[in-house]
Amino acid sequence: ARTLHHLVILLLLRTQLASWQDVRQGPGYALEPVYPACTPLKPEDFYSSKPSKAGKDIIGRTLGGLEALSSACPPDFFEPLSGLPGLEGLQLIRWLDALHAVHRPSTLAAVSVGRRQLAFQEMFFMQLQLLQRRRDFLMRMARIAPTPHIADSRAVDALRNTKAGSSSGSSSSSTSKGLPYALTGAQERALLEIMEDLRRPVAMLRLLQGDVGSGKTIVAMLAMLAAASSGYQSLLLVPTGILAQQHFHTLQNLVDRLPAKLQNDFGKIALLQGGLKPREKRDVLGAIQSGASRLVVSTHSALFTKDWKKLGLVVIDEQHKFGVRQKEAVLELCDSFHPHILSMSATPIPRTMALVKYGEMVVSALYESPPNRQQVDTSVVEDNPAGRAEMQNAIQAELAAGGRAFIVYPLRSVLDAAEEKRLGAAAEVEVGEGDLRSATAEFQRLQKQRVFGTDKCVLLHGGMKHEDKAAAVEAFRSGQRPVMVCTSVVEVGVDVSQASIIVVEHADRFGLAQLHQLRGRVGRGVLKSRCLLLAPSANAVAAERLKVMESCHNGLDIAEADLHLRGAGSVFNAGIKQSGGVDCTDLCSEEVAKDPRIVEVARALAANALMQKDGLSPHLQQVAAAHHAARNGGAEGTEQALGGFAV
Repeated sequence: ARTLHHLVILLLLRTQLASWQDVRQGPGYALEPVYPACTPLKPEDFYSSKPSKAGKDIIGRTLGGLEALSSACPPDFFEPLSGLPGLEGLQLIRWLDALHAVHRPSTLAAVSVGRRQLAFQEMFFMQLQLLQRRRDFLMRMARIAPTPHIADSRAVDALRNTKAGSSSGSSSSSTSKGLPYALTGAQERALLEIMEDLRRPVAMLRLLQGDVGSGKTIVAMLAMLAAASSGYQSLLLVPTGILAQQHFHTLQNLVDRLPAKLQNDFGKIALLQGGLKPREKRDVLGAIQSGASRLVVSTHSALFTKDWKKLGLVVIDEQHKFGVRQKEAVLELCDSFHPHILSMSATPIPRTMALVKYGEMVVSALYESPPNRQQVDTSVVEDNPAGRAEMQNAIQAELAAGGRAFIVYPLRSVLDAAEEKRLGAAAEVEVGEGDLRSATAEFQRLQKQRVFGTDKCVLLHGGMKHEDKAAAVEAFRSGQRPVMVCTSVVEVGVDVSQASIIVVEHADRFGLAQLHQLRGRVGRGVLKSRCLLLAPSANAVAAERLKVMESCHNGLDIAEADLHLRGAGSVFNAGIKQSGGVDCTDLCSEEVAKDPRIVEVARALAANALMQKDGLSPHLQQVAAAHHAARNGGAEGTEQALGGFAV
């Protein structure tokens, strides 16, 4: 029992123990690890070349206890992966040998081998958990309700089989205008994968991931049309009213291109969002519950709408903006069927990161931009009088050429700045050189000083009423107010082809992925477009990050650069808890950053283990439970998991 307790300590503190900070020459070993402090333990408690005092050299005594225990245990007790199919060619060492290599290293090469082994085993159990979650989810849903069989592709075929933008030709084209553009190869592949999922007897659980402007929306909407032509309802769930309005009009334009017979079958497209008048809301809800509307676009309001008639497909746009419980609520919208679920993300992350963050989903990726998308010239501009003059001149030039301009701020008002200061952040309330600016204050200043002319600016932020937001977007789109002063609310949902320049104030306060999303608001038309990132020069770390935006225009390249600059830990752990508590140690994330193949090989091995005829062995199940408890359950959970071991 004492030795198992040592094992508990080792599991719980592995982040600190395995990621020692430095090495030094020592009398007992060629190298000595230097451990960080871990209250109430001191670094010297973990290792001591002269462990004379009680409590010293915890690691050495733990390793010795484990070795003694291993001699009294079955051969595979500490090697739960032994015997798994596919393990032969991986050249892995024993787990105990890996612990010795990391904590009692003879050479730096041995440290590297040991760390890789520990990372691989940890990643194996993480992938095993994710794959088990996916399997259990699908089995549970299959027991609760049948899965819709969506096999009617008439609407999709009517749009794809007609030459893009044409209204003449074959018999089908005489009744269908077809898509206004041809799908890219990546879009065709993703659509094929989704359509195959929709025909299967198990519910789809897929992530459609792609770069800004890669065409995810049209792929998702074609899937919605397939569901509608098969007699099922489809829901497009979005986080903001602005995005809901945009998707509603896009979907309506797509349906208008279909033959009249299919349009009549689909019924009226429903738009459900906050701000509807009582009678309008009653009509929309009635059409949803009766099945009269097969195509529905909605904000969070749909999550409170029960008794759907025949919901077959749910598309979740900007899925990272929805919480776990909100996503689970989707499964309770319809009692008759368990809908297929397609999530979309416009925040590209490397494939290995996707396998960790979204491991329970199958991933389709779009990294091929449509041919009409332009590259946006990006420059980092120092936030000083000269830089601000350059920014204003650039905007004036774009307006003179018929373009539109975005000016994005991190805060909507000085009240936000005051609250941030109260909470301890370094932000000033007063507006001035070097201070934190806000959208509302700058809008008032630009209007008062007529920097871009009389009444040329419009304000947009998340705190405005729905009708005011819609009016602001329309004034900007029409050119009546060609300068939009806004917060990052424009990150999604504002698609204006005439927009040709975007300025991001205090760009150092935004993440690279968010900056890439904001940059995607321009370059959507024929005008050559620019992106100016204003930031102070004092922050060298932020300057290095922003330089990435100047040289990288592909979202995947930016994600890889972000991984390199921030380290894997931040990328792995951001949002992981939202997906259900899966997490990994710093050691694992650091090793995966060095060799991403660890993730894919571990996932393949875990999938093979689950597909074995006899399933997982009881011992492997117990070790998997211990790994999961050590990551998420604390000491009590780990002791309970380890208590099942029979020694």
